[in-house]
Amino acid sequence: MSHLLVKGDVLLGDAGFCAYALMAELKERGVDTAFRLHQKRSKDMRRGKKLGKDDRLQTWTKPAQRPENSPWKQRAWNKLPEQLSVRVVRVSITRKGFRTRRLWIATTLCDARRYPAEQLAELYYRRWSIELFYRDIKTTMHMEVMRTKSPEMIEKELLMHAIAYNAIRALILQSAQEHQQELGRISFKGAVDLLRQWLPQAAAYYDQPRKLAHWHKELREAIASVANPLRPDRREPRAKKRRPKSYQVLTEPRRKFKEIPHRERYRKNTDKAA
Repeated sequence: MSHLLVKGDVLLGDAGFCAYALMAELKERGVDTAFRLHQKRSKDMRRGKKLGKDDRLQTWTKPAQRPENSPWKQRAWNKLPEQLSVRVVRVSITRKGFRTRRLWIATTLCDARRYPAEQLAELYYRRWSIELFYRDIKTTMHMEVMRTKSPEMIEKELLMHAIAYNAIRALILQSAQEHQQELGRISFKGAVDLLRQWLPQAAAYYDQPRKLAHWHKELREAIASVANPLRPDRREPRAKKRRPKSYQVLTEPRRKFKEIPHRERYRKNTDKAA
């Protein structure tokens, strides 16, 4: 997606994106980055120039050799600068629901006055919404279990889910911009439910452009109205609300499988297991 970035953008990413080549190339294009520090990078906060508490400005040097699995060709690798100024910030997390209590952020936003450490931590916190977007795709759009078998059909199924998800997100974006609604507060699940309810009416207007345009306008207005309440620091635990049914696990072929009678009262024989 790097070709979509323009000068002045800031790219957020996890530790897997914290690579010298990517950060240096984007910096040359005027795009700043804020990544979680890669696990192989030193976390020694005594290195570099001190900008504040747990805030250091370091100079990273380009690796002597291009890694074998690097997506950068040798010509592009040679064009990268030999050194890069990177700011490393250590942040303590006190929010409930987060397993990580301390993390290190590596960024090319090196101006400590313009970009305080607290704002960098809040900026990186926004990356957590990506995990919630994956939940929308897998749970709300039912992509958690693939229905196809062959690799070719699985790839098509993934692409269809991606197309549908991006189309719904684009519709939510249009609704938020048109009705001055905060984008992050519009419910994805609510938008999907509205779209399912309104689609039969759109099918009746397929040969009537004016009515179809009016239908689309009313749909955007309805989507903008399904806004979640303001929920700062809301916890999103990885837990199921519905209890699973007391079915056995199908651990062998059906012709060999033996169903336990009265499974609701079945309890594992702990004495025999011991």
